[in-house]
Amino acid sequence: MKKKRLAALAITGTLVAINAATVLARTDHVNGGYWTDKRTLTWTYDDGNTLDIGRGTVFSDIHPDVTDPEYFLKEYYCYPGEADISYNSQGQLKTPYNNYMDEALPLLQEFVHSFDWIHADEATRYEKVYARIANGQSGNTAGGKHTKERWQMLRTGLGYCEEFSTDFANLCKVVGIECVTYHPSVNHQDCLMKIGNQWLTVNPTDGTIAYSNSHLVPVDFDTEYNRYENEIRNSAEFKKVMNEAELQRKAESGEITWTEYFQAVYPEKAVAEIEAILGMDMDSYQKLWDE
Repeated sequence: MKKKRLAALAITGTLVAINAATVLARTDHVNGGYWTDKRTLTWTYDDGNTLDIGRGTVFSDIHPDVTDPEYFLKEYYCYPGEADISYNSQGQLKTPYNNYMDEALPLLQEFVHSFDWIHADEATRYEKVYARIANGQSGNTAGGKHTKERWQMLRTGLGYCEEFSTDFANLCKVVGIECVTYHPSVNHQDCLMKIGNQWLTVNPTDGTIAYSNSHLVPVDFDTEYNRYENEIRNSAEFKKVMNEAELQRKAESGEITWTEYFQAVYPEKAVAEIEAILGMDMDSYQKLWDE
């Protein structure tokens, strides 16, 4: 018990450092620039270079065999009357039909029949999804509460970043657009969506136009998807945390003394100040650990 208590005291500085590290991530994106042609999706970077993304593929050109607008709905979700354990054409388990789908399914069916998405390019499909789910679109607004149910934004028009981005990504999928959610910072969830061969960030909580220079930004998928984690790992605070953890391991194993540990963790403090924090002198601390 004494060793556990001492270890808890020892990691106090580490916990403080971790808390400091969690606020580091930026909420802006790594590739500054603006849309110079929203029709052809041409992005001009701050350095003057341009990226011609194009409007992506027309779904029917790639999948001429798919003619049912509800194709992906039927692939991903059980319809009324289907067994809870049902599989799609790829052998993947479908999402069981729950009570919330009584409201969601008719709205999903209405959406996929509201335009000819099968013969539309990816940019057009994105525009329709954005107009249906994004903040400030179709009567949607921030508010309500977090729930475990799917399609909260679609059903209620209320939600926060998690609900906006989750419904946006899922609605993209039912019209054949590749899209995932991710966390660009500790307190926010966004989407990464693919048009043609290019991944773009999408923030459906943003509440601005579909082709906003601030939330629709071309990025490298791996770099952006892991940006928050990488920024934390590369930060001075995180490195300090890891160094302190290694020092603690050495102190616990006897490779260094606890006096050496605390002097390394608190280099700006005199021994007397450290002992005041611990409520005992260093020798007594070491003896308690050694017992």
